[in-house]
Amino acid sequence: MEPHATNRGEAGSQRRDTKSLDIVGFVLRRALPIIILGVLLFVPLAFLATKLGATYYEAEGTIRLSRVLAPILTSDESSINTFYYSYMNTQVHALRRTDVIEEALATLTPEQQENFSLKVVKRLLEVEPVHGTHLIGIKLKSSEREGLAELIEAIMACYIKGVAAEADQTNTERLGYLRTEESRLAAEFHAAQTELNTISHRLQTGTFSEEFNPFRERLKILQESYLTAMLERRAKENALNALGPGNARALESRQALARAQQEVAVARATEDQLKRDVDDLLPKAAERSAELLRGSATKTHAESVEQNLRRVQNRIFDLSLQSKSPVRVSIASHAIAPEKPSDSNIPKLLAVCFLLAFGTVAGLFFAYDALDDRIRTTEDLEHAIGVMPFRPIPHCNLKKSQAAFPFARVTLDYPESMVAVAIRALTMRLWREHTERGARAAFFTAIDAGSGTTEVLLNVACTMTQFCDKVLVLEANPHNPVMAEIVQPSGKTDRLQEHLSGKCTLDDCIITDRERQIDLLPCAPGRTPDISSANFAALMDTLKTRYDFILVDTPPVLGNDLPELLAYCADVGVVLVEGDYSFFQDVRKALDCLCRLEVPAVIAALNWGGHPRRPWITRWDKIFRGKA
Repeated sequence: MEPHATNRGEAGSQRRDTKSLDIVGFVLRRALPIIILGVLLFVPLAFLATKLGATYYEAEGTIRLSRVLAPILTSDESSINTFYYSYMNTQVHALRRTDVIEEALATLTPEQQENFSLKVVKRLLEVEPVHGTHLIGIKLKSSEREGLAELIEAIMACYIKGVAAEADQTNTERLGYLRTEESRLAAEFHAAQTELNTISHRLQTGTFSEEFNPFRERLKILQESYLTAMLERRAKENALNALGPGNARALESRQALARAQQEVAVARATEDQLKRDVDDLLPKAAERSAELLRGSATKTHAESVEQNLRRVQNRIFDLSLQSKSPVRVSIASHAIAPEKPSDSNIPKLLAVCFLLAFGTVAGLFFAYDALDDRIRTTEDLEHAIGVMPFRPIPHCNLKKSQAAFPFARVTLDYPESMVAVAIRALTMRLWREHTERGARAAFFTAIDAGSGTTEVLLNVACTMTQFCDKVLVLEANPHNPVMAEIVQPSGKTDRLQEHLSGKCTLDDCIITDRERQIDLLPCAPGRTPDISSANFAALMDTLKTRYDFILVDTPPVLGNDLPELLAYCADVGVVLVEGDYSFFQDVRKALDCLCRLEVPAVIAALNWGGHPRRPWITRWDKIFRGKA
């Protein structure tokens, strides 16, 4: 595919369905109107902001939060280093409690209370830790100066009062529990002492030990005597048995035997008596031992209860003294009544007005450009046709004295201008089609009526005379024929219709423009059927044999059937897209139409030349005019 040209097989390879938003172009194009309109809108808003703005007074106080608190009774310090920051954040939250603020407001005078409300104070009150210190800062801004410092002082006082009351409440609850426990332990100790006294009175001793059990000592003596008597009895029985019949020869006399029997009987009687005494004394000793054990247990229990009672009483004493100690929070600096305003919301209101003014204008322009479908750059045209378009025809930047100069005379009067350079480039592109592919006829069309097609065509024809001798400009636009108005030839202007109807010969219809050195074949308005006839194709064949190059001025592609006939008779199609006027979707439709007509080559160019039309034109305006 040749550069700047498209045909059916190549169109649409890079095309887009919608126009993309050019941010850089938007900034360059809309910066000045945004600034102007933004300033015009900002000025009244700024005046209103200065009237509605207010100045603020500020008062500040600080509260000290001690990490370490020395107790009254002991030398050990109470520290909260491990959870200091959590404790501080808790106190910051407590300072903003609604009940604290309500209580502080209630302490103000009625005149001062009228200057503050609970919602406003909660919104404007700033409570935050002071970085790098043990302090909590309390700030309050208000448009009223009276009562501001007093309110901060009241907030700090109510807060510290609440902390002290909370500590007192905690101590009161603990003391209440300890006193209840003290009463219970005292009653239990009294009962233990009463029982212990009873046992002591009954046992006649205050020492509850087996060493002081008289029955146990007597029992021991009786048991020893009983054991001695039992051993003595057994010895006597053994002696008596030795005097028995088996040893009759050893007996000296019968008196010795009787004496031994008597001794055994006495020993047995003694043993039996001692055994009865032991049996009688053993229950008494056991009972006395049980009494001693009960007394010892009662004494131990009384001592334990007394020890617990003393511990509780000591704790009550400690808490009673600790409740009089200062709390961990205290006022570090008092609030001072402000003498002059410290802040104003006017700068913020001005900033909001600035953003509102310029943001609104910029937003409207941005929305307008985002929804606007007009072609403004070569990139937009490239996205519409799918290939790189031809170089645009720029604005005709003339002097003020030359502002009304006809655009059709640019190549004649201003050959060194950028417009003339762009037109010469377009002419060379057509001449290249002529030399390389034998193109003899090119039709010029546009997307919209009034896009300067005739003016551009006349400038191209004037430049084409530098490459070939015979150049013809054929006007085939009966809807809006303006060539006669621009060139102002002598004689009739309906030469094309006259020749197609057979009323005059071709030589009689041709008009020569001596200044541009080209031939003209103009037409009259309103007689479309004559141009649409088959005679026009024969006329084009005849003209191709007589002229080196033919330039045909045709109506817009959309909404007309003439371009279809002219497309079959021409070799090249030049489509002019008016900058900031032609719509993206219209360009796509026109390109699709030319592709269906199988035009051998199509050249699309963005036309900025001539006098620009209203930049705020919309599609509805086009529909209203019947041009869309």
